Amino acid sequence: MFLKRNVLKKIMKESYKRSGLHVSKDDGPSRPGYTVSGYGWAVWVDEALMTKEFKADIVELAGELPDPGTQFCASTAEDGLQMEVYIERERWMQEWWNKKGDRAHITRLVIAPQGRRIVQTNSGSGFISQIFVDLLAPDQIDEKKGETVPDGPYETEQGILIGNNACFLFVQMWRDEELSRFWEEVDRMDIDELMKPE
Repeated sequence: MFLKRNVLKKIMKESYKRSGLHVSKDDGPSRPGYTVSGYGWAVWVDEALMTKEFKADIVELAGELPDPGTQFCASTAEDGLQMEVYIERERWMQEWWNKKGDRAHITRLVIAPQGRRIVQTNSGSGFISQIFVDLLAPDQIDEKKGETVPDGPYETEQGILIGNNACFLFVQMWRDEELSRFWEEVDRMDIDELMKPE
């Protein structure tokens, strides 16, 4: 997987503590796999290329893996696991991947102290949390298992998508409309070009 295990585990733990960690097992006609997601993000992993460590991290938080075609939410709430209506996240991520939108560009500009990274796309700019940039590790792909180099990010209807034959990462892009003038200016410029040393 092209995702750093320690960073993904941190993201999963944060979701588990806050809004809940949603876990599902795909049971559709396409590739079987697992999806974990939280508020504003989702990761789908092909079951055949899934690492033992990733499975162990899910079980550590949730206590178990979902059955095919099921989904639950694991959280710190007293009632433990809550079964949910199954959503075919793999299907919509695969559809987005197949019709790839325009390339998105994660700039080098970080807005501190919130740790937000500006992302520029053809349809407008927004930001993602820096932790999702820290999550990316293209050098950690498992070539022995046939994993390919990740591609992206690509613009989707709600954010950006990065993926390969083993895994997809979706991250929602945010845009604070109270700062509309700021975003208008950002949309007009090439941030990384402006940040080049003279």
